[in-house]
Amino acid sequence: MSATGSLPGTDRLIALEGTYNLRDTGGYPVLDAAGAVVGRTRWGVLLRSDALHRLSEGDLADLARRGVRLVVDLRDERELLAAPNRLDGLDVQVAHLPVLGEASPATLVTGRIDLATLYDAMVDQRGEALARAVAVLARAGDGASIVHCTAGKDRTGLVVALALRAVGVPVEAVAADYGRSAEHLAGDWAREALAAASSLGPGDELPPGVVEIVTASPEPVLTALLARVEAEHGSAAAYLVAHGLTDDDLAALRARLVEPAEQAVDASPGTIPTLVEDPR
Repeated sequence: MSATGSLPGTDRLIALEGTYNLRDTGGYPVLDAAGAVVGRTRWGVLLRSDALHRLSEGDLADLARRGVRLVVDLRDERELLAAPNRLDGLDVQVAHLPVLGEASPATLVTGRIDLATLYDAMVDQRGEALARAVAVLARAGDGASIVHCTAGKDRTGLVVALALRAVGVPVEAVAADYGRSAEHLAGDWAREALAAASSLGPGDELPPGVVEIVTASPEPVLTALLARVEAEHGSAAAYLVAHGLTDDDLAALRARLVEPAEQAVDASPGTIPTLVEDPR
């Protein structure tokens, strides 16, 4: 197992025609309070993604095969209207839980606009929304869950990071998972997103902070954010509880996401587990 918890010969990216950043969060080590490995995250349970409005028929068949049963959409109403998810025929529950409410990143922060400032504002001002999204993931039934926003890196990144930290995935692995978004969004997705951002304001040159918010996912930014959250609250789990997650939710999240060490065996991404049992 590598430092980030990947299994040899596996790839977290799920390559669909209509997504750029759909990834599996399975295979990461899970540590106890003493730092001992007690398990790892299950493959095929928690998926993270960019928006799902471009899914092809083949993509939908792939998601059905993977047992996707829940889609948690963190976007606001404006984003939903502009790019409604294409889930035709897929037997899924959709939970619309806008993390930012109707606020834009520019209105959420004051002064300098960059990822660190935006993330600080999100954990300080939108804690209940972040905890609500983690609770829905914890309470999901059998099958896979996809949590997504537009890029799958900021709102999705914080929800996934808090969920993984709450069950004991080490900070280094969580930050590395977050950091992968930029490489998958580079190219066509980034060009289209930056062009759309340019059309919203005057001038041809976007400020560096806006470019960072649209395209970047620097690991040190998330690492620093998690350090602050955990210094102030004691742990990511305690932060979530302070904002509405229950102890039962935490227990359900661990049962859903964590495969105990004694059950863990090598497996490839795409495995479709049940809620608490190892299906292999």
